[in-house]
Amino acid sequence: TGGLIYGLAQGITASEFANNFVVVTGAGELRITYYNGTFGTGTKVELLNAITSSVLKTYYIVIFGDVNGDGLVNAADRDMVKLVSSYQAVLPAGTSFALAADLTGDGATAAFDLNVFKAVIAGIVSIDQTVPGKFQ
Repeated sequence: TGGLIYGLAQGITASEFANNFVVVTGAGELRITYYNGTFGTGTKVELLNAITSSVLKTYYIVIFGDVNGDGLVNAADRDMVKLVSSYQAVLPAGTSFALAADLTGDGATAAFDLNVFKAVIAGIVSIDQTVPGKFQ
């Protein structure tokens, strides 16, 4: 949706993604560029014309709760959201990182999102990766 791919489990690898979720046909080619050295939020997925090497489509991966791009939801992500919710850091609106941090799905990263992160880290709730703002 809107150039973003979500609904993937945290910790998924690029090869699992390419083998289980993508079918490239014809003269197409898939190029995956990591944001942070691992497959996670911010990873760029491009569909190329293999003959001309031109980019046909560009998408960015979103793992809800993965704010640092390592593909996992952990204390490092909670700490980043703590900074954002206290106005000490900024996640640009409309980016895959802003969507990953907005666990309440209200369009902003605030104290409520931080509370959800705390509950996730404590194992009280888990994030539904298929629906922004939904928990299990």
